[in-house]
Amino acid sequence: MLLHVGTLRPIKGIDYILNAYAALDDEAKNKSVLIFVGKGQETFYKNIAKSLGINVYFLGEKSNPLDYITLADAVINVSGGSGVSNSLLERRLWENLLLLGII
Repeated sequence: MLLHVGTLRPIKGIDYILNAYAALDDEAKNKSVLIFVGKGQETFYKNIAKSLGINVYFLGEKSNPLDYITLADAVINVSGGSGVSNSLLERRLWENLLLLGII
């Protein structure tokens, strides 16, 4: 499971995550799932995913996303200047794969 936790807005780089996922080969996409947890411009990003031909899940805002974070194989954060997210710090506590991109 690939996971992004955060507000769904342009500064969070959601479009970069969607485009990177779309660029994966079919085998990688078939063996994985991309999930977004957070509030924001969900419909906008669902339309982008649809136009890219990828299946992703938008679960909305969760009061405690830690359950999702602990299940994730990777937590993805692409941020345009909003610093290091709490979800990445929480994920690091579980010592699994951590992906970080700052643009």
